[in-house]
Amino acid sequence: MEIQLSPPNTKFMENLTIVILCAGEGKRAKGIADNIPKPLIKVESLNNQSILTILISNLYRFGIKSIVIVTGYLSKVIEKDINSFQAKNTYKSGTIIINNAGNRYKL
Repeated sequence: MEIQLSPPNTKFMENLTIVILCAGEGKRAKGIADNIPKPLIKVESLNNQSILTILISNLYRFGIKSIVIVTGYLSKVIEKDINSFQAKNTYKSGTIIINNAGNRYKL
């Protein structure tokens, strides 16, 4: 079942800052993502893009201009993927901030 969402016709979305939490180790994804962070798992049916880049692409499509990605485990790998994604795409009007939480995300 596929759900199609249409972008809202308001400026409201442009003023939001979206926070994406990517700090966990992904222990339940063992076997699927042993050496990569869970958000970087590739979705074969969507041109082999990572879950994270699909999410960011859709947020930009809906008019979101500001995204904060909180990382922890394997943060350098996520940062490299995001930098590569930004270099390949023309989303220059948006801002992505990567915040490495280190061990602070653990409760």
